[in-house]
Amino acid sequence: MDNLKNNCPAGHGQMSNAIVTKNIEFRGKQVSCQIESLQCPKCGLTRSTLEQTADAQLAIAESYRQQVGLLTGEEIKSYRENLGLSQQQLADRAQCSKMSIVRWEMA
Repeated sequence: MDNLKNNCPAGHGQMSNAIVTKNIEFRGKQVSCQIESLQCPKCGLTRSTLEQTADAQLAIAESYRQQVGLLTGEEIKSYRENLGLSQQQLADRAQCSKMSIVRWEMA
């Protein structure tokens, strides 16, 4: 069954993993990112597994953040740690919930 999922819908046989560049509109901005997808070597058709789709969503959001000048989750965590603040202390200073800080750092 797994083999059928990796076959090209156009009937060209087995698709393989490839890094592809996607240009996508996200929150009103055109963003470009590299993502891993299954690709047909004959026709170039791409499709993604659930895991690849989840990774692609993160890559799209990361590309958007870079384009509009927002901090990444890693940068937020690094700055917070360099200041010696816990997530709760940063939340108190930012007047938001600790869960917001957790989500931002995981983004």
